[in-house]
Amino acid sequence: MKTKLVALLLLLVQITFSQNTPGNATALWSTTPLSGTARTVGAGGAFGSVGADMGSIDINPAGLGLYRSTDFSITPVVQLNNNESVYDNNHTLSHKPDFGVAQGGFVFTKIFKNSTNPGDMSFNAQPVKSFTFALNFQQQNSFDRDQQYSATNSKSLIDEYASMTNAGIISIYSAPEVYIANYANLLVQNPNGSFSSNLKGPVNQQGDILESGSINRIDAAFGLNVLNKFYIGVDLAVPILGYGISNSITETPVNAQANQIQDYTTNTVLNESGVGFNGIIGLIYRPLPWMRVGAAYHLPTWYAMHEDYQFGLNEDTSVYGYQYGPQALPTFNYGLRTPMKGDFGASFYYKEFGFISVDYDVQNLGASRIHVPQDTTSFQPYYNPVIKSTYGFQHTLHAGIEGAIKVVRLRAGYNFSSSPYKSGQQVTAGYNGVRNGITGGIGVRLKHFYADFAYVYGWSKDATYQLTNPFAINSMSNSSTFLLTVGWKFEAGPKPKKDTQSTEPKRYTPPPVDGDQRY
Repeated sequence: MKTKLVALLLLLVQITFSQNTPGNATALWSTTPLSGTARTVGAGGAFGSVGADMGSIDINPAGLGLYRSTDFSITPVVQLNNNESVYDNNHTLSHKPDFGVAQGGFVFTKIFKNSTNPGDMSFNAQPVKSFTFALNFQQQNSFDRDQQYSATNSKSLIDEYASMTNAGIISIYSAPEVYIANYANLLVQNPNGSFSSNLKGPVNQQGDILESGSINRIDAAFGLNVLNKFYIGVDLAVPILGYGISNSITETPVNAQANQIQDYTTNTVLNESGVGFNGIIGLIYRPLPWMRVGAAYHLPTWYAMHEDYQFGLNEDTSVYGYQYGPQALPTFNYGLRTPMKGDFGASFYYKEFGFISVDYDVQNLGASRIHVPQDTTSFQPYYNPVIKSTYGFQHTLHAGIEGAIKVVRLRAGYNFSSSPYKSGQQVTAGYNGVRNGITGGIGVRLKHFYADFAYVYGWSKDATYQLTNPFAINSMSNSSTFLLTVGWKFEAGPKPKKDTQSTEPKRYTPPPVDGDQRY
Protein backbone atom coordinates (compact mmCIF):
# COMPACT_ATOMS: atom_id res chain seq x y z
CA MET A 1 0.00 0.00 0.00
CA LYS A 2 2.93 2.33 0.63
CA THR A 3 4.00 1.83 -2.99
CA LYS A 4 0.53 2.90 -4.11
CA LEU A 5 0.80 6.02 -1.92
CA VAL A 6 4.17 7.01 -3.38
CA ALA A 7 2.93 6.51 -6.93
CA LEU A 8 -0.02 8.79 -6.35
CA LEU A 9 2.14 11.43 -4.69
CA LEU A 10 4.40 11.54 -7.73
CA LEU A 11 1.36 12.35 -9.84
CA LEU A 12 0.63 15.33 -7.60
CA VAL A 13 3.92 17.12 -8.24
CA GLN A 14 2.49 19.94 -10.37
CA ILE A 15 -0.46 20.35 -8.03
CA THR A 16 2.04 20.72 -5.20
CA PHE A 17 3.72 23.53 -7.09
CA SER A 18 0.60 25.66 -7.20
CA GLN A 19 -0.12 25.10 -3.53
CA ASN A 20 3.35 25.76 -2.16
CA THR A 21 4.58 28.69 -4.22
CA PRO A 22 2.10 31.32 -3.00
CA GLY A 23 1.85 34.80 -4.44
CA ASN A 24 3.38 36.28 -1.33
CA ALA A 25 6.61 34.46 -2.23
CA THR A 26 6.86 36.37 -5.52
CA ALA A 27 6.21 39.62 -3.62
CA LEU A 28 8.80 38.62 -1.00
CA TRP A 29 11.41 38.01 -3.68
CA SER A 30 10.63 41.29 -5.47
CA THR A 31 11.01 43.67 -2.54
CA THR A 32 14.45 45.06 -1.64
CA PRO A 33 15.02 46.02 2.01
CA LEU A 34 17.99 48.14 3.06
CA SER A 35 21.26 46.49 2.08
CA GLY A 36 24.78 47.30 0.97
CA THR A 37 27.57 49.12 2.75
CA ALA A 38 27.29 50.65 6.20
CA ARG A 39 27.54 54.14 4.69
CA THR A 40 24.57 53.67 2.35
CA VAL A 41 22.49 51.87 4.98
CA GLY A 42 23.35 54.37 7.73
CA ALA A 43 21.89 57.18 5.60
CA GLY A 44 18.62 55.31 5.06
CA GLY A 45 19.57 53.95 1.64
CA ALA A 46 18.96 57.38 0.07
CA PHE A 47 21.94 57.18 -2.30
CA GLY A 48 20.21 57.37 -5.69
CA SER A 49 21.86 60.73 -6.40
CA VAL A 50 24.76 60.65 -3.93
CA GLY A 51 26.91 57.87 -5.38
CA ALA A 52 30.63 57.29 -4.81
CA ASP A 53 29.84 54.27 -2.63
CA MET A 54 29.57 50.59 -3.53
CA GLY A 55 26.27 50.35 -1.67
CA SER A 56 24.71 52.58 -4.33
CA ILE A 57 25.50 50.32 -7.30
CA ASP A 58 22.20 48.45 -7.17
CA ILE A 59 20.32 51.71 -6.52
CA ASN A 60 21.75 53.88 -9.30
CA PRO A 61 24.99 52.78 -11.00
CA ALA A 62 25.50 56.34 -12.28
CA GLY A 63 26.97 57.03 -8.84
CA LEU A 64 30.12 55.25 -10.02
CA GLY A 65 30.90 58.30 -12.14
CA LEU A 66 31.45 60.29 -8.94
CA TYR A 67 34.35 58.11 -7.80
CA ARG A 68 37.78 59.75 -7.59
CA SER A 69 39.66 56.71 -6.36
CA THR A 70 40.14 53.00 -6.77
CA ASP A 71 38.42 51.33 -3.85
CA PHE A 72 38.02 48.00 -2.06
CA SER A 73 35.58 47.25 0.76
CA ILE A 74 33.88 44.41 2.63
CA THR A 75 30.86 44.50 4.95
CA PRO A 76 30.01 41.76 7.47
CA VAL A 77 26.50 41.89 8.94
CA VAL A 78 24.72 40.58 12.04
CA GLN A 79 20.92 40.57 12.18
CA LEU A 80 18.72 39.69 15.15
CA ASN A 81 15.17 38.86 14.05
CA ASN A 82 12.27 38.85 16.51
CA ASN A 83 8.76 37.72 15.78
CA GLU A 84 5.54 37.83 17.78
CA SER A 85 2.84 35.60 16.32
CA VAL A 86 -0.80 36.11 17.18
CA TYR A 87 -2.75 32.92 16.60
CA ASP A 88 -6.31 32.61 17.87
CA ASN A 89 -5.56 35.51 20.27
CA ASN A 90 -2.57 33.68 21.71
CA HIS A 91 0.82 35.46 21.50
CA THR A 92 4.09 33.55 20.98
CA LEU A 93 7.57 35.10 20.80
CA SER A 94 10.45 33.69 18.78
CA HIS A 95 13.95 34.83 17.83
CA LYS A 96 16.39 34.00 15.03
CA PRO A 97 19.91 35.41 14.58
CA ASP A 98 21.59 35.73 11.19
CA PHE A 99 25.24 36.26 10.30
CA GLY A 100 26.72 36.88 6.88
CA VAL A 101 28.46 39.16 4.44
CA ALA A 102 26.33 42.06 3.23
CA GLN A 103 28.78 43.35 0.64
CA GLY A 104 32.23 42.86 -0.79
CA GLY A 105 33.81 44.29 -3.91
CA PHE A 106 36.19 46.67 -5.62
CA VAL A 107 36.01 49.74 -7.84
CA PHE A 108 38.62 50.70 -10.43
CA THR A 109 38.66 54.35 -11.51
CA LYS A 110 40.57 55.92 -14.38
CA ILE A 111 40.73 59.74 -14.33
CA PHE A 112 41.67 61.24 -17.67
CA LYS A 113 44.08 64.16 -17.73
CA ASN A 114 42.52 67.09 -19.61
CA SER A 115 44.43 68.29 -22.66
CA THR A 116 45.27 71.98 -22.95
CA ASN A 117 45.91 71.83 -26.69
CA PRO A 118 42.74 72.86 -28.59
CA GLY A 119 43.91 70.95 -31.63
CA ASP A 120 44.36 67.71 -29.67
CA MET A 121 41.77 65.27 -30.98
CA SER A 122 42.77 62.40 -28.67
CA PHE A 123 40.39 60.70 -26.29
CA ASN A 124 41.80 62.74 -23.42
CA ALA A 125 40.40 65.89 -24.97
CA GLN A 126 36.87 64.54 -24.95
CA PRO A 127 34.21 65.50 -22.36
CA VAL A 128 34.63 62.22 -20.49
CA LYS A 129 36.49 63.05 -17.30
CA SER A 130 36.66 59.60 -15.72
CA PHE A 131 35.68 55.98 -16.23
CA THR A 132 34.86 53.56 -13.41
CA PHE A 133 34.36 49.79 -13.37
CA ALA A 134 33.02 47.90 -10.36
CA LEU A 135 32.64 44.25 -9.45
CA ASN A 136 30.57 43.79 -6.34
CA PHE A 137 28.83 41.11 -4.27
CA GLN A 138 25.82 42.17 -2.24
CA GLN A 139 23.16 40.46 -0.17
CA GLN A 140 19.98 41.98 -1.57
CA ASN A 141 17.49 40.30 0.73
CA SER A 142 17.47 38.00 3.76
CA PHE A 143 14.48 35.77 4.50
CA ASP A 144 15.47 34.46 7.93
CA ARG A 145 12.48 34.36 10.28
CA ASP A 146 11.00 31.99 12.83
CA GLN A 147 7.24 32.09 13.48
CA GLN A 148 6.11 29.93 16.38
CA TYR A 149 2.48 29.78 17.41
CA SER A 150 0.22 27.81 19.73
CA ALA A 151 -3.40 27.82 20.87
CA THR A 152 -6.27 25.60 22.01
CA ASN A 153 -9.01 25.39 19.39
CA SER A 154 -12.45 23.89 19.45
CA LYS A 155 -11.82 22.63 15.93
CA SER A 156 -8.95 20.72 14.44
CA LEU A 157 -7.20 21.50 11.19
CA ILE A 158 -8.70 18.25 9.97
CA ASP A 159 -12.15 19.79 10.56
CA GLU A 160 -11.12 22.59 8.24
CA TYR A 161 -9.94 20.09 5.63
CA ALA A 162 -13.30 18.32 5.89
CA SER A 163 -15.26 21.58 5.53
CA MET A 164 -13.24 22.69 2.51
CA THR A 165 -13.55 19.25 0.90
CA ASN A 166 -17.32 19.11 1.45
CA ALA A 167 -17.66 22.64 0.01
CA GLY A 168 -15.77 21.61 -3.12
CA ILE A 169 -12.94 24.08 -2.48
CA ILE A 170 -10.40 21.26 -2.43
CA SER A 171 -10.42 17.51 -2.89
CA ILE A 172 -8.35 14.83 -1.23
CA TYR A 173 -6.26 14.77 -4.42
CA SER A 174 -5.65 18.51 -4.71
CA ALA A 175 -2.91 18.66 -2.06
CA PRO A 176 -0.63 15.93 -0.72
CA GLU A 177 -1.22 17.00 2.89
CA VAL A 178 -4.96 16.48 2.55
CA TYR A 179 -4.51 13.15 0.82
CA ILE A 180 -2.11 11.88 3.45
CA ALA A 181 -4.55 12.95 6.21
CA ASN A 182 -7.16 10.77 4.54
CA TYR A 183 -4.68 7.95 4.11
CA ALA A 184 -3.75 8.15 7.84
CA ASN A 185 -7.43 7.92 8.84
CA LEU A 186 -7.44 11.47 10.21
CA LEU A 187 -9.83 12.63 7.49
CA VAL A 188 -12.50 9.97 6.88
CA GLN A 189 -15.17 9.64 4.22
CA ASN A 190 -18.71 8.96 5.41
CA PRO A 191 -21.17 6.56 3.71
CA ASN A 192 -22.96 9.52 2.09
CA GLY A 193 -19.70 10.66 0.45
CA SER A 194 -19.02 13.61 2.76
CA PHE A 195 -15.85 13.92 4.84
CA SER A 196 -15.37 14.45 8.56
CA SER A 197 -12.53 14.63 11.06
CA ASN A 198 -11.52 11.60 13.09
CA LEU A 199 -9.81 13.89 15.57
CA LYS A 200 -12.05 15.06 18.38
CA GLY A 201 -11.80 18.63 19.59
CA PRO A 202 -10.85 20.67 21.43
CA VAL A 203 -7.20 20.30 20.42
CA ASN A 204 -3.94 21.90 21.49
CA GLN A 205 -2.13 23.23 18.42
CA GLN A 206 1.56 24.04 18.16
CA GLY A 207 3.32 25.17 15.02
CA ASP A 208 6.64 26.44 13.81
CA ILE A 209 7.24 28.15 10.45
CA LEU A 210 10.96 28.50 9.88
CA GLU A 211 12.07 30.58 6.90
CA SER A 212 15.65 30.93 5.70
CA GLY A 213 17.65 31.97 2.67
CA SER A 214 18.58 35.11 0.79
CA ILE A 215 19.01 36.76 -2.58
CA ASN A 216 22.66 37.49 -3.29
CA ARG A 217 23.65 39.39 -6.39
CA ILE A 218 26.89 39.78 -8.30
CA ASP A 219 27.13 43.13 -10.09
CA ALA A 220 29.41 44.20 -12.92
CA ALA A 221 28.87 47.93 -13.39
CA PHE A 222 30.32 50.83 -15.38
CA GLY A 223 30.19 54.57 -14.76
CA LEU A 224 31.19 57.69 -16.68
CA ASN A 225 31.73 61.30 -15.61
CA VAL A 226 30.82 63.68 -18.45
CA LEU A 227 31.75 67.35 -18.03
CA ASN A 228 31.51 67.00 -14.25
CA LYS A 229 27.77 67.49 -14.67
CA PHE A 230 26.40 64.27 -16.12
CA TYR A 231 27.09 60.86 -14.59
CA ILE A 232 25.98 57.78 -16.48
CA GLY A 233 25.98 54.19 -15.24
CA VAL A 234 25.05 50.69 -16.37
CA ASP A 235 24.84 47.65 -14.11
CA LEU A 236 24.52 44.01 -15.19
CA ALA A 237 23.67 41.67 -12.34
CA VAL A 238 23.24 37.97 -11.66
CA PRO A 239 20.96 37.44 -8.64
CA ILE A 240 21.15 34.06 -6.91
CA LEU A 241 18.00 33.14 -5.00
CA GLY A 242 17.72 30.57 -2.24
CA TYR A 243 14.60 30.28 -0.12
CA GLY A 244 13.50 27.56 2.28
CA ILE A 245 10.45 27.20 4.47
CA SER A 246 9.87 24.42 6.99
CA ASN A 247 6.38 24.09 8.43
CA SER A 248 5.63 21.85 11.41
CA ILE A 249 2.20 21.50 13.05
CA THR A 250 1.25 19.27 16.00
CA GLU A 251 -2.31 18.71 17.22
CA THR A 252 -3.13 16.96 20.47
CA PRO A 253 -6.78 16.32 21.47
CA VAL A 254 -7.44 17.63 24.96
CA ASN A 255 -9.84 14.81 25.91
CA ALA A 256 -8.49 11.91 23.87
CA GLN A 257 -9.54 8.46 25.09
CA ALA A 258 -7.23 5.47 25.16
CA ASN A 259 -8.65 4.06 21.94
CA GLN A 260 -8.54 7.37 20.05
CA ILE A 261 -5.85 9.29 18.21
CA GLN A 262 -3.53 10.87 20.76
CA ASP A 263 -1.70 13.33 18.50
CA TYR A 264 -0.20 13.81 15.07
CA THR A 265 2.47 16.02 13.51
CA THR A 266 2.81 17.13 9.90
CA ASN A 267 6.14 18.33 8.53
CA THR A 268 6.57 20.03 5.16
CA VAL A 269 9.81 21.37 3.71
CA LEU A 270 9.89 23.56 0.61
CA ASN A 271 13.12 24.74 -1.01
CA GLU A 272 13.23 27.21 -3.89
CA SER A 273 16.44 28.02 -5.75
CA GLY A 274 17.18 29.97 -8.88
CA VAL A 275 19.61 32.07 -10.86
CA GLY A 276 18.51 35.16 -12.70
CA PHE A 277 19.56 38.18 -14.71
CA ASN A 278 18.71 41.86 -14.56
CA GLY A 279 20.17 45.25 -15.33
CA ILE A 280 20.02 48.89 -14.25
CA ILE A 281 20.49 52.05 -16.32
CA GLY A 282 21.08 55.23 -14.34
CA LEU A 283 21.74 58.95 -14.72
CA ILE A 284 22.78 61.65 -12.23
CA TYR A 285 22.72 65.33 -13.18
CA ARG A 286 24.28 68.22 -11.28
CA PRO A 287 22.23 71.35 -12.15
CA LEU A 288 23.90 73.38 -9.39
CA PRO A 289 27.13 72.92 -7.45
CA TRP A 290 25.12 72.12 -4.29
CA MET A 291 22.46 69.89 -5.84
CA ARG A 292 22.17 66.58 -7.67
CA VAL A 293 19.19 64.70 -9.09
CA GLY A 294 19.21 61.08 -10.20
CA ALA A 295 17.01 58.53 -11.90
CA ALA A 296 17.45 54.81 -12.55
CA TYR A 297 15.45 52.21 -14.45
CA HIS A 298 15.66 48.66 -13.05
CA LEU A 299 14.86 46.00 -15.62
CA PRO A 300 12.66 43.06 -14.62
CA THR A 301 14.53 40.08 -13.20
CA TRP A 302 14.20 36.78 -15.04
CA TYR A 303 14.79 33.66 -12.92
CA ALA A 304 15.16 30.00 -13.82
CA MET A 305 13.64 28.40 -10.71
CA HIS A 306 13.80 24.92 -9.19
CA GLU A 307 11.47 23.67 -6.48
CA ASP A 308 12.04 20.73 -4.14
CA TYR A 309 9.29 19.67 -1.78
CA GLN A 310 8.89 16.94 0.80
CA PHE A 311 6.35 16.21 3.49
CA GLY A 312 5.55 13.63 6.11
CA LEU A 313 3.20 12.81 8.95
CA ASN A 314 3.67 11.12 12.31
CA GLU A 315 0.62 9.79 14.12
CA ASP A 316 0.16 8.32 17.61
CA THR A 317 -2.96 6.22 18.11
CA SER A 318 -1.97 5.14 21.67
CA VAL A 319 -1.72 1.53 20.47
CA TYR A 320 0.96 2.10 17.87
CA GLY A 321 2.52 4.95 15.91
CA TYR A 322 2.43 5.59 12.19
CA GLN A 323 5.04 7.41 10.17
CA TYR A 324 4.28 8.50 6.62
CA GLY A 325 7.29 9.87 4.76
CA PRO A 326 9.11 12.11 4.58
CA GLN A 327 8.34 11.76 0.91
CA ALA A 328 10.22 13.93 -1.58
CA LEU A 329 8.68 14.89 -4.88
CA PRO A 330 10.73 15.27 -8.08
CA THR A 331 12.32 18.66 -8.68
CA PHE A 332 9.92 21.01 -10.39
CA ASN A 333 11.26 23.65 -12.79
CA TYR A 334 9.56 26.90 -13.73
CA GLY A 335 10.34 30.46 -14.82
CA LEU A 336 9.74 33.61 -12.77
CA ARG A 337 9.80 37.25 -13.80
CA THR A 338 9.77 39.88 -11.07
CA PRO A 339 8.71 43.44 -11.95
CA MET A 340 10.76 46.41 -13.13
CA LYS A 341 11.36 49.33 -10.79
CA GLY A 342 11.94 53.06 -11.11
CA ASP A 343 14.16 55.01 -8.71
CA PHE A 344 14.32 58.80 -8.35
CA GLY A 345 16.49 60.81 -5.99
CA ALA A 346 17.75 64.27 -5.08
CA SER A 347 20.52 65.39 -2.74
CA PHE A 348 21.60 68.77 -1.40
CA TYR A 349 25.09 69.69 -0.14
CA TYR A 350 26.44 72.34 2.19
CA LYS A 351 30.08 72.91 1.29
CA GLU A 352 32.19 70.10 2.76
CA PHE A 353 30.02 69.68 5.85
CA GLY A 354 27.44 67.18 4.65
CA PHE A 355 24.31 66.47 2.64
CA ILE A 356 20.62 65.67 2.86
CA SER A 357 19.16 63.18 0.38
CA VAL A 358 15.77 61.74 -0.52
CA ASP A 359 14.95 58.74 -2.74
CA TYR A 360 11.65 57.40 -4.03
CA ASP A 361 11.14 54.15 -5.88
CA VAL A 362 8.06 52.38 -7.19
CA GLN A 363 7.27 48.95 -8.63
CA ASN A 364 4.14 47.02 -9.52
CA LEU A 365 4.35 43.74 -7.60
CA GLY A 366 1.24 42.55 -9.42
CA ALA A 367 3.30 42.41 -12.61
CA SER A 368 5.23 39.33 -11.42
CA ARG A 369 4.70 36.40 -13.75
CA ILE A 370 5.24 32.66 -13.48
CA HIS A 371 5.88 30.48 -16.51
CA VAL A 372 5.42 26.73 -16.24
CA PRO A 373 6.92 24.78 -19.17
CA GLN A 374 4.59 22.09 -20.51
CA ASP A 375 1.88 23.17 -18.09
CA THR A 376 -0.40 20.15 -18.41
CA THR A 377 -2.44 21.17 -15.36
CA SER A 378 -3.09 24.73 -16.66
CA PHE A 379 -1.93 26.39 -13.43
CA GLN A 380 -0.12 29.21 -15.22
CA PRO A 381 -3.22 30.95 -16.65
CA TYR A 382 -4.90 30.57 -13.24
CA TYR A 383 -2.03 31.61 -11.01
CA ASN A 384 -0.84 34.77 -12.79
CA PRO A 385 -4.28 36.46 -12.60
CA VAL A 386 -4.29 35.72 -8.85
CA ILE A 387 -0.98 37.57 -8.47
CA LYS A 388 -2.30 40.46 -10.55
CA SER A 389 -5.51 40.78 -8.54
CA THR A 390 -3.78 40.47 -5.13
CA TYR A 391 -0.74 42.72 -5.42
CA GLY A 392 -0.35 46.29 -6.62
CA PHE A 393 2.11 49.18 -6.65
CA GLN A 394 4.55 49.37 -3.77
CA HIS A 395 6.03 52.77 -2.97
CA THR A 396 9.25 53.17 -1.01
CA LEU A 397 10.69 56.36 0.45
CA HIS A 398 14.25 56.79 1.72
CA ALA A 399 15.57 59.86 3.53
CA GLY A 400 19.08 60.34 4.87
CA ILE A 401 21.56 62.85 6.20
CA GLU A 402 25.34 62.77 6.56
CA GLY A 403 27.53 65.28 8.37
CA ALA A 404 31.31 65.66 8.43
CA ILE A 405 33.39 66.74 11.42
CA LYS A 406 37.01 66.55 10.28
CA VAL A 407 37.61 62.85 9.59
CA VAL A 408 34.40 61.69 11.30
CA ARG A 409 31.11 61.06 9.48
CA LEU A 410 27.74 60.96 11.26
CA ARG A 411 24.63 59.57 9.55
CA ALA A 412 20.94 59.01 10.14
CA GLY A 413 18.02 57.93 7.98
CA TYR A 414 14.53 56.56 7.62
CA ASN A 415 12.82 54.31 5.09
CA PHE A 416 9.19 53.40 4.49
CA SER A 417 7.60 50.84 2.15
CA SER A 418 3.87 50.81 1.52
CA SER A 419 1.73 47.67 1.53
CA PRO A 420 2.32 45.31 -1.40
CA TYR A 421 -1.39 44.38 -1.40
CA LYS A 422 -4.21 45.93 -3.31
CA SER A 423 -6.96 47.38 -1.15
CA GLY A 424 -8.81 44.68 0.79
CA GLN A 425 -6.50 41.85 -0.33
CA GLN A 426 -4.45 41.44 2.87
CA VAL A 427 -5.16 38.35 4.98
CA THR A 428 -5.91 40.33 8.17
CA ALA A 429 -6.85 44.01 8.40
CA GLY A 430 -3.95 46.03 9.78
CA TYR A 431 -1.39 43.29 8.99
CA ASN A 432 -0.65 44.58 5.52
CA GLY A 433 3.11 44.19 5.08
CA VAL A 434 4.02 47.88 5.55
CA ARG A 435 7.73 48.16 6.44
CA ASN A 436 9.49 50.90 8.42
CA GLY A 437 13.12 51.38 9.34
CA ILE A 438 15.22 53.85 11.32
CA THR A 439 18.94 53.97 10.68
CA GLY A 440 22.03 55.54 12.19
CA GLY A 441 25.74 55.33 11.55
CA ILE A 442 29.22 56.67 12.18
CA GLY A 443 32.36 56.49 10.10
CA VAL A 444 36.02 57.47 9.93
CA ARG A 445 37.64 58.40 6.61
CA LEU A 446 41.42 58.79 6.50
CA LYS A 447 43.63 59.32 3.48
CA HIS A 448 43.42 55.70 2.40
CA PHE A 449 41.69 53.67 5.09
CA TYR A 450 38.05 54.09 6.06
CA ALA A 451 35.56 52.32 8.32
CA ASP A 452 31.82 52.75 8.71
CA PHE A 453 29.33 51.32 11.19
CA ALA A 454 25.54 51.31 10.79
CA TYR A 455 22.55 50.18 12.83
CA VAL A 456 19.05 49.55 11.48
CA TYR A 457 15.90 48.98 13.48
CA GLY A 458 13.08 47.72 11.27
CA TRP A 459 9.52 46.66 11.96
CA SER A 460 6.51 45.35 10.04
CA LYS A 461 3.18 43.53 10.47
CA ASP A 462 1.91 40.86 8.13
CA ALA A 463 -0.32 37.81 8.08
CA THR A 464 -0.10 34.53 6.20
CA TYR A 465 -1.91 31.31 5.55
CA GLN A 466 0.03 28.09 5.27
CA LEU A 467 -1.29 25.19 3.19
CA THR A 468 -1.28 22.88 6.21
CA ASN A 469 -2.90 25.55 8.38
CA PRO A 470 -6.11 27.25 7.19
CA PHE A 471 -6.08 29.61 10.20
CA ALA A 472 -4.47 33.04 9.80
CA ILE A 473 -1.18 33.65 11.56
CA ASN A 474 -0.70 37.35 12.32
CA SER A 475 2.90 38.37 12.87
CA MET A 476 4.58 41.46 14.27
CA SER A 477 8.26 41.41 13.33
CA ASN A 478 11.17 43.61 14.24
CA SER A 479 14.88 43.30 13.60
CA SER A 480 18.15 44.87 14.69
CA THR A 481 20.85 44.89 12.03
CA PHE A 482 24.51 45.79 12.58
CA LEU A 483 26.88 46.42 9.65
CA LEU A 484 30.59 47.21 9.63
CA THR A 485 32.32 48.27 6.41
CA VAL A 486 36.09 48.48 6.16
CA GLY A 487 37.82 49.64 3.02
CA TRP A 488 40.92 51.03 1.38
CA LYS A 489 41.23 53.73 -1.27
CA PHE A 490 44.00 54.05 -3.86
CA GLU A 491 44.78 57.12 -5.90
CA ALA A 492 43.11 56.98 -9.30
CA GLY A 493 44.48 59.99 -11.15
CA PRO A 494 47.96 61.25 -11.90
CA LYS A 495 49.92 62.04 -8.79
CA PRO A 496 50.31 65.78 -8.08
CA LYS A 497 53.75 67.24 -8.58
CA LYS A 498 55.75 67.89 -5.44
CA ASP A 499 56.19 71.53 -4.48
CA THR A 500 59.91 71.82 -3.83
CA GLN A 501 59.71 75.59 -3.22
CA SER A 502 57.27 75.59 -0.32
CA THR A 503 58.62 75.52 3.22
CA GLU A 504 55.17 75.10 4.78
CA PRO A 505 54.78 71.88 6.81
CA LYS A 506 52.51 69.39 5.04
CA ARG A 507 49.08 68.93 6.53
CA TYR A 508 46.52 66.33 5.64
CA THR A 509 43.07 67.66 4.79
CA PRO A 510 40.42 64.93 4.81
CA PRO A 511 38.43 64.59 1.58
CA PRO A 512 35.09 66.41 1.57
CA VAL A 513 31.91 64.52 2.23
CA ASP A 514 30.99 65.08 -1.41
CA GLY A 515 32.89 62.83 -3.81
CA ASP A 516 33.86 65.66 -6.18
CA GLN A 517 37.19 67.20 -5.25
CA ARG A 518 36.01 70.61 -6.40
CA TYR A 519 33.75 71.03 -3.35
